[in-house]
Amino acid sequence: MIKHTFANRKSRIPLMLAILATPTLSGCGGNDQDALGYSTPEELCEVKIDATLLEPLLPPGDRLSFSEDGLGISCVALVDGTTAVISTAFLLPEADAPLSWAGDDAEPAQIGDEGAVSPSGAAASIACVSDQEPDTSYALIQLGGFQRDGEDPEEWIDMIEAFARDYVEHFKEVYCTGE
Repeated sequence: MIKHTFANRKSRIPLMLAILATPTLSGCGGNDQDALGYSTPEELCEVKIDATLLEPLLPPGDRLSFSEDGLGISCVALVDGTTAVISTAFLLPEADAPLSWAGDDAEPAQIGDEGAVSPSGAAASIACVSDQEPDTSYALIQLGGFQRDGEDPEEWIDMIEAFARDYVEHFKEVYCTGE
């Protein structure tokens, strides 16, 4: 079960940024199907995903597991115990600009209402009324931890953007259910 912690959001933001700014994998990135000793998940943080969009972003390895990091709506996908994908979302009363949340060298992207993508991740802001958090009007969604291993930089960013676009659309179905 995913832990939902909304109190003291702002004090936890620097910690989340430090986690995402730290390199978490070396020599890992896109993969050959034979290199995966695990099945690509069909859900991330209780959000249904298109596994074919996530698969090329995952590193090779033998075992996929998940853990919580306690920030907002969040989970971490680990391959052989090493971070492969971090998904974090905050339900907020006001919109926040995703450009500063997408990682170094982020550029605007068509993800959600406003989005950004970088070689290490993506972020999006969407209108979101949630039953889980009173006074919520927006969600800021951040996906990170991706590590490129020799892939063409533009193609890599395109793959992250495609996955992020799919994830954000499905996130709405799960978490933006309020009236």
